[in-house]
Amino acid sequence: MLRINGDRKGGPGMSMTGYVQKVLPAFFAEARAVIGAEKTYHALYTHHLFAVGAPLGAVGREVGLNGRAKVDVVLFDPAARGDFARTDLARVAIEFKGGAYGNRNALRDTVQPSRPIEDLEKLAALPGKSLERWFLCIDLPSLGRALSPDGVMAVAEAAASRGVNFAYYCAGDPTFSLRTSAGQLRSLPVPAAPAGTSKARSVASLFAPRGSVRQWLTGQEGRLVGSEDVLVSQIYHGLRRAGFGAQQVSLETYYSFATAGTRMQFRPDLSIFAPGVQGHFNLYREGKRTQSNDALKLAQLRALIEVKGSAATARASDTATTRLFQQDLEKLVMWQERAAEAAGKLGVKTDFESVFVGADLRARPLGREPRAALEGFAKANGIQFVYLGPS
Repeated sequence: MLRINGDRKGGPGMSMTGYVQKVLPAFFAEARAVIGAEKTYHALYTHHLFAVGAPLGAVGREVGLNGRAKVDVVLFDPAARGDFARTDLARVAIEFKGGAYGNRNALRDTVQPSRPIEDLEKLAALPGKSLERWFLCIDLPSLGRALSPDGVMAVAEAAASRGVNFAYYCAGDPTFSLRTSAGQLRSLPVPAAPAGTSKARSVASLFAPRGSVRQWLTGQEGRLVGSEDVLVSQIYHGLRRAGFGAQQVSLETYYSFATAGTRMQFRPDLSIFAPGVQGHFNLYREGKRTQSNDALKLAQLRALIEVKGSAATARASDTATTRLFQQDLEKLVMWQERAAEAAGKLGVKTDFESVFVGADLRARPLGREPRAALEGFAKANGIQFVYLGPS
């Protein structure tokens, strides 16, 4: 059985709603130096929740609370113990908006005071009178600031009128804005962010049987039944515990060379970089298409991690589970080939590790023969194979 755990430092007796505001200053302090996909902010926020003692079995990602509409982060009563289908135990729903979308500021594209704001409407429509609702916005001035001070006030008012709490931070500002649904708009200080201190020479070694991230993922309490997003958040937290900074760990990273045959691109679940990337996980510097970040990211790339396994596959056969795992292993091989080719064209050297984490949430472990075949394929292609399943 795969188990999950919290850091158990701080927050004794704190309600789940109490955690939300508690971590905002530290979250914004680190978010100020991150320019990347919105999901990186989701993982960064949950990392800070775990760091102050929020139980992992109470923090879900991409949770459906109202039909098909999924909420970015949901905090549950600890009694849920990882069962994120227990929507009756949902206590806080959080929607994020921000990040780099191509060469644009995602907040600027989607949040305009003069137009209906989809995330606010989604939060307002969620069932449950006692459910606390939050809308967190991160503005990236290097890609064109989305909201003026008057715009912030207007969005705060729109949120309050729908019973939604609101927080806004523009990267680089000394303060962030906060308005609870029953309060007034306030400015609060953003502290200095700590630097990453990881001394690990190998990311893959952290996933070895005695590696700190592997031990973090397997020495846990409460059954994991959530989505792959939940597991990715736990891995992110494990890497941060190992000392990697917010400017080094990215989710759903875009690389220009990784096109999927359309305007869309393949994106690895996690990319881990050397400090020199400085949080520039986006495609273009300053939002200018003539300034690609690919050379910087490839030169700084230390590891790519693909993750597979969720509650949705808890009843899959050995054959289906093996096929799912094999697909992600082949994806890592594709990354190795494309990255090497792109680095050659760009005139940079890239040398990164590949890690696959397979979470098997079924009652019985994967059979010896299919598991051996997967491990053999991984070894032959220089991939660290991590199987998390029932003993």
